[in-house]
Amino acid sequence: MDHIPRLSDAVYVGLCHEIGSPTEVRIRREVMDIEEEVRRPVNIMRGFEQMRSGSRREGFRLRTSDEDWMCWPPGHKVICDLSQISLYRIPQHTVIFMECDDRPPGFTRLELISPSNDPIVNFSCVLMNDEFYISSTLFRDKHLQHLRSSNVFYASSFNHGPCATYVAVDKEADVAFCVQSQHWPTKALPWIQRCRQQGWLSEVVISDILRAGFHVVPIGSTPDDTMEWRISFSKAEQKLVYSMNHCQFLCYGLFKIFLKEVINFKNNTPILCSYFIKTCIFWLIQNRNSLTWSPDNLLSCFWECFKLLIHWVHIGECPNFFIPENNMFRVKVTGSVQALTFSHLFGCVSDILFLAMYLYGDCRYEHSLHYLQEEQERLSQSNTGIMYNHYAFLDRQCMTEMPLGKKLKTVVIKDITLFYKHIYIRELELEQRMSEKNNMPVLIIPPLVMLRMLFTLNHHKLRDTVRSQQSLQDLHTLLLYDSDNVPTESRDISWQILDDEPEITSDLKEFHSEPELEEEREEPEMDELELESSENLGPVYRRPYN
Repeated sequence: MDHIPRLSDAVYVGLCHEIGSPTEVRIRREVMDIEEEVRRPVNIMRGFEQMRSGSRREGFRLRTSDEDWMCWPPGHKVICDLSQISLYRIPQHTVIFMECDDRPPGFTRLELISPSNDPIVNFSCVLMNDEFYISSTLFRDKHLQHLRSSNVFYASSFNHGPCATYVAVDKEADVAFCVQSQHWPTKALPWIQRCRQQGWLSEVVISDILRAGFHVVPIGSTPDDTMEWRISFSKAEQKLVYSMNHCQFLCYGLFKIFLKEVINFKNNTPILCSYFIKTCIFWLIQNRNSLTWSPDNLLSCFWECFKLLIHWVHIGECPNFFIPENNMFRVKVTGSVQALTFSHLFGCVSDILFLAMYLYGDCRYEHSLHYLQEEQERLSQSNTGIMYNHYAFLDRQCMTEMPLGKKLKTVVIKDITLFYKHIYIRELELEQRMSEKNNMPVLIIPPLVMLRMLFTLNHHKLRDTVRSQQSLQDLHTLLLYDSDNVPTESRDISWQILDDEPEITSDLKEFHSEPELEEEREEPEMDELELESSENLGPVYRRPYN
């Protein structure tokens, strides 16, 4: 485990070269902030306001960094409450009311309260219940039409979500035509209190975010809803990224690279996007106060982010950071797409077993079983390859030469390595102590043994005696007849685990049920009568416990 901090430090240095040092990132942001302020009066005279968004505005200069813009008509003010209409002067200002009743969280309809002098806004109005509402579809399509006709450079533009996409210097660029609000949406008010309770962010940053307001972009919660608009917090998200320390920023950048180069590699229709990655980082920073965001812990932080993403894909939920009720996976990551995406993330059964172990220790037995069942199903699929090598040494040449498509379909299995400094689950605490006593820094358990053990424990905690007994029988069969997946050097601990588990089926007592572990098992002397010989299994024995 001591090599992880050194490796993390090395990765941190490499990312500083690839993504940028703290000074480089700060200068990039300041230049873009100044450029935006200088251009703002000129843009208003031309009839629009704009701001950069996306990766470049956040401070990245990766090869895949996108060029995103947001544009909106000046003088058009979105209000969240009708009482806010008194803050504006009509007809100098066009007032638009957000109608969120009976809308999915994070979405709204826009009612035009006062006349607009913008021809596209007027063209997009639809009469409903004697009131004028702005159609998101008409607004988006009309802006695309206007963009195409404005310059031959934009002639090939096309709609992509709420944006108009065009190609600029061999890269795609997005421009979102939208409307702005200088208030804060009612649905996002709990976010303010959450930030103060969790200690991220400072009051200065929170106040700055609230003053900046939000935008509403022309896209509905479903493709066929032509009147809905989505609440966008792009300006607030930019300030959140600015408030990250450099290790957090680099972890975010590493995650973006991993998404592009591994998860979505050669995928023309990727399911997961960088916005999900950013949301994952935000939630982790806010909720995991115990996580140390430092260069020597960079890889551990990345792994925590990745585990959270896996968990979200598995349960089909990606809560918006500002309005958690808005599940951003609701339409895109469901059904077979969700199952396929989950099966593609990491591909290592052993890592998923750690996640299942964590959920078991957190008393989330049903969730733990879900992960175990998913992995068991993957192992049983005939079209899935299995790569196993004891003590975690994989055939690197084989994996390097293997096409990515085959890699993603290959289940990698490696031994479960438990370090004695950490108690993973209470049921293995004594085994870890004995490993330490015998000057062994780690306790190594074959992955399929751990899989069966966790099945047994979870079923027992849920008082499912039948399935608990069946899992024990499966473990016993595995040890007797599967010498490939339970090597000779691992059979001692494997039989010891099996010997512990009959307590569940015989008297339904929990493993090592003493509240305080006062005594450790003594290493018993082997009696010849206790030895069992098998041509395939090698010498194995069952330990009698005091």
